[in-house]
Amino acid sequence: MITDAGSRRIAVSHIDISDDITPPIKRMLMAYPAMLRDASCLTLEAIQMAALQAPPIVYKKIDSSGKTTYQCIGNLRTLFLAKITGKNISIRSTIIETPKKTHADSMAMSLLLSEKSCFLVNPEHSASLLIDTYLFLDSKRSSVNPTAISPKFKTKKAFLESFSINRRSK
Repeated sequence: MITDAGSRRIAVSHIDISDDITPPIKRMLMAYPAMLRDASCLTLEAIQMAALQAPPIVYKKIDSSGKTTYQCIGNLRTLFLAKITGKNISIRSTIIETPKKTHADSMAMSLLLSEKSCFLVNPEHSASLLIDTYLFLDSKRSSVNPTAISPKFKTKKAFLESFSINRRSK
């Protein structure tokens, strides 16, 4: 189904959402917003960390003029995060063999299902997990402060508001 062709750093300006994914599937892939209400508040370092954890899954496409571009078929959110920086940063990307055009929708949805099946946190526990993470990073035991991820995470109240978490949750 998927053939891994390695990985490399690719400039985000050379990556686009796959032209082979049909519009209804593209809408479905992007229909659900991330828990963080405003991803533009993330630091460049935080976006680069996210890209290391969930690199865009891309394949090469050569256009009629011979120019090579990369088409993103999985982990689209990582690509969007990288593009909101407004900078032409390079991010680690996983390269796969080019799928048949007729298989693009199925491949995109199977990548989404496997990602969510393996990594999605139960909504009943996500608020507790985020609060515990913030409290650790904000403690003397941590060498990283929450503001390294976003300047908006300066206070616990602002952090919770960024995720629409009731401060009495947990």
